[in-house]
Amino acid sequence: MITGGGESGGAARRGFALRGNPVSFRRRGGFSLAEAVLALALFAASAFAVSQICYNCVYPLSMADSDPAREADFRRGVEAVLGVDDYDSLSDEIDVDGFDGEILKASGEAEPTEIADLFRLDITVRGRSFERKRTVFVVRPGWYEISTERDDIITDRTDYLEDLRMEAAR
Repeated sequence: MITGGGESGGAARRGFALRGNPVSFRRRGGFSLAEAVLALALFAASAFAVSQICYNCVYPLSMADSDPAREADFRRGVEAVLGVDDYDSLSDEIDVDGFDGEILKASGEAEPTEIADLFRLDITVRGRSFERKRTVFVVRPGWYEISTERDDIITDRTDYLEDLRMEAAR
């Protein structure tokens, strides 16, 4: 490189080329942190607003077909079944007073899952003009038909977890 003025590369080191314009330091194209945070906040606010508008438009359409009195009666039946403490009493129909004076029949069927004390409970509520079903999962340690079922499930899960630990230790 040819340098002028007797300096050995000093001008080039200071950012000036011997021929042409000074070397310009260009700013990288992108957003600053403040701009990125502001853009993200605006996006989040607009996404929330759009989701609320959509929900408020669709929810009334789904509620147009439902009867609020029947929904309340059904919830009463579900609460009655969830209040049962004895496994054998689940299959017996429970009388529940409806809001319109009708006597509803609520019952449930429980099946143990592979998780100790967790049951799948199928609830049925019947009235003169409707029948509805719902499935929920409940924790009930005392609901096993045979008292050794719980111990068997716990032993199986313990063995399974010990096998997993042994494999992970290898």
